[in-house]
Amino acid sequence: QAGAVGATTGLLVAIFKLLIEAVRSFCYEQEVWVAHPNLLFTIPTLGGVVVGLLLWLGGPYPPGLRGTVQEIDDNKHIDK
Repeated sequence: QAGAVGATTGLLVAIFKLLIEAVRSFCYEQEVWVAHPNLLFTIPTLGGVVVGLLLWLGGPYPPGLRGTVQEIDDNKHIDK
């Protein structure tokens, strides 16, 4: 079972890296950026809009590293 988890994780990491490269290539290697370099600000703006929509549609994100450390410091995960 551990081998299957490791193999699946490795495969998903490889796919994730390929997708990141595909998005980078799509966003930054287009001819429109050569003709209109002042539009480059739209890439992070669109990313912010997507994250905002995901937050609006899906509810709050997990607490992240800072929130996890705070929960541990507050002893919220200790079963008594």
